[in-house]
Amino acid sequence: MIQYQQFIFDSYSFNSKSGKLELNYQLDDSVKFTEKYFFDFPFADYDQPALDRALQLLFFLAGVSYYKTYLPPKVVIKSGQIDTHTADFLNKTYQKGLGEFFYVNKMDPRTPIKFPVNIDTLSPLTPQAEPQGLLVGLGGGKDSLVSVELLRSKQDLITWSLNHRPQLTPLVEQAGLPHAWVERTIDPVLLELNDQGVYNGHVPISAILAATGVAVAILTGCKDVVVSNESSASEPNLHYQGVDINHQYSKSIEFEKSFQRLIKHQLGDTVRYYSLLRPFTEIRIAETEKY
Repeated sequence: MIQYQQFIFDSYSFNSKSGKLELNYQLDDSVKFTEKYFFDFPFADYDQPALDRALQLLFFLAGVSYYKTYLPPKVVIKSGQIDTHTADFLNKTYQKGLGEFFYVNKMDPRTPIKFPVNIDTLSPLTPQAEPQGLLVGLGGGKDSLVSVELLRSKQDLITWSLNHRPQLTPLVEQAGLPHAWVERTIDPVLLELNDQGVYNGHVPISAILAATGVAVAILTGCKDVVVSNESSASEPNLHYQGVDINHQYSKSIEFEKSFQRLIKHQLGDTVRYYSLLRPFTEIRIAETEKY
């Protein structure tokens, strides 16, 4: 297999008129990737500095899909600011979120991933307006529907989803709430490389969803990003080379608390993130669904 020495976070750009976001990555100066997002809903009068930090975080987290192809030893940041707190979060999320990937590819689950620090401290953000409202992610399963029904009596409730618009449209219509559609397009070069046999496997997709949800919350003027991860998501699936591996790490309470600390650090009081169903088991959620 070809050995690349650098994974480069090259640039990110957002067009507020078209609602399109582009995230650009490179392997050395050889292979280039562009991941695209389309935010297809009316935007509120959002806080630009807060949105930029949210998109920057999505830029860093979405890069894991491309980084994993060759696991270059060096991470290079050409766009975006990373202080020690942010670097520690990204290092941990990549390593633990790739736990199953390391297992499937027979790699050391302690493989170090080091994001470089390029700024001493982030300047604090002062919200331009007090956001309000609840943003609930819809994935099409029973868990997110339980969250919607538990919160339906609240004011300013909005749902959102990533991809699968044809399949989710009937559900969104039945829910009868304002909805924010987001489309994500993975670079076809990644799919070609997967077919050629590069390293492949599970990535912390719920971390990418979390960061996307924060961006959607800012664009819609919502305060709370509500997800529907239940208690068993925190349980490891296997023990490998002395390390507990959790296939759902980015749905776990450990990730949730880590992400909460990060967005507090990055965004102050602009946005909150939490799972409404964290105390519940799957059985309890199924029982709730009956009512």
